Amino acid sequence: MEENNSSQQEGAAIKVIQDINSGACDPLLLDKATRQQCIEVLIAEGYSHPQLAQLLKRSEKTISRDTQEIRRKNALTPSMEFAQETIGELVLRARQHASSLVRLARSKDSSTSEKAQSEFLAWRVFRDLVDKLQTLGFLPLKPQEVTGDIYHHVLEKDDDSLEGVKKMISEVELVAKETGTFNQDLSDEISQLNAQIEKAEVTLKVKNLSKKQQSKQMNQEVKNGQ
Repeated sequence: MEENNSSQQEGAAIKVIQDINSGACDPLLLDKATRQQCIEVLIAEGYSHPQLAQLLKRSEKTISRDTQEIRRKNALTPSMEFAQETIGELVLRARQHASSLVRLARSKDSSTSEKAQSEFLAWRVFRDLVDKLQTLGFLPLKPQEVTGDIYHHVLEKDDDSLEGVKKMISEVELVAKETGTFNQDLSDEISQLNAQIEKAEVTLKVKNLSKKQQSKQMNQEVKNGQ
């Protein structure tokens, strides 16, 4: 929903910019929100502050204040959920690009050089993906490193966190197998992580059971007091 709203706003801003360029719209009549939406689009197209000021008939100080507000509005707060979603999208897009390149390499219409180039680029996409996952801590830089470190603070939180960790471990294993980097050391690490998750799941169940029991006891005590 949020992405659709963003696309609609961008489309509306592009229409306003077109109207300004054609003379159908006076930029001085734009409200602040619309002006800032136009600035976001124009900055993405490479416009400088002086160019923005001239097009929108505003001072460079006003443009500067607008860009600062835009940066604050688009600021992100680091979180494990955001990291997981971003890495998931990164892996998904890498697979899509690699698959497209492999299809091109297998195409009967492709020349020998195009097929060779496509195969090379498909491999490079996966190689760069592994490098990025290693940099972010989702894959080990060395066999001795513990890939579970990134999950440490979520292991004993709740069922959703544990399920998220399971999916991430499966993703690591799948990517490693697809890129030919899966080895015995990584297999052992994954086994250790799965064992930690099982232990965390048992701990979580015990905690939940204890809370239920305590709640029952409290309710019973209230009834007895009545």
